[in-house]
Amino acid sequence: MDRTQRKSFIIHKDSLDVLEDLTDEQAGQLLKAMWSYQKKETYELSAIVKIAFNPFKHQFDRDDVKYENTCKRRAEAGAKGGKQKVANASNRKQKVAKVADNKSKNKNKSKNKSNISKDINTFVPNEASIDAANSIYPNCSIDDLVIDFIDQAANRKNPFKDLQSGFRNYVRKGWVKPKEQISKSFAQMATESESPWDENGRLIGLLDDGTFESDKLSNMRVL
Repeated sequence: MDRTQRKSFIIHKDSLDVLEDLTDEQAGQLLKAMWSYQKKETYELSAIVKIAFNPFKHQFDRDDVKYENTCKRRAEAGAKGGKQKVANASNRKQKVAKVADNKSKNKNKSKNKSNISKDINTFVPNEASIDAANSIYPNCSIDDLVIDFIDQAANRKNPFKDLQSGFRNYVRKGWVKPKEQISKSFAQMATESESPWDENGRLIGLLDDGTFESDKLSNMRVL
């Protein structure tokens, strides 16, 4: 059955943590985007909301596949004259025991990693993180930085305790970069060119009394 004809769809509660990093207006856009996607309609989104919506979109697609597969199995079982045979009690116990054993072995390894992976997939930079990114890469593509950060953070041996501070740290150290840096900061331009201004916006060679240290400019004074 097409998803536009179904009466419900699933939103996983652990995915809704992203709402804490969105404004009320952005949260409203996210909800409308979900509803439009279920109706197979398009809905214009801002860059931040688009990043937040992508994990929901992928989950909806996976749920659609599961639903279609379930319908097919039921149809096939009905065509054969009833429910498929169920494994006997002994086999069921063996399967349960095997699953429990695997969970016990992997418990310590996956406990923290599984929780942080959910947060990574729904990571949206808050205002402080966006300001930090713009201070390093003015007018940069925040999307590029987020995608690069998520990719690196997901493969970290030790998960971040706080993704926002981790993102800012990666940006400041230059470990995540936009694909194309549109413009450079004033300090960068001052250091990389022969500009008469230093990185603090002060004329090079200007003394505190308003004169220049160069003999050639010794008679000049800045008023």
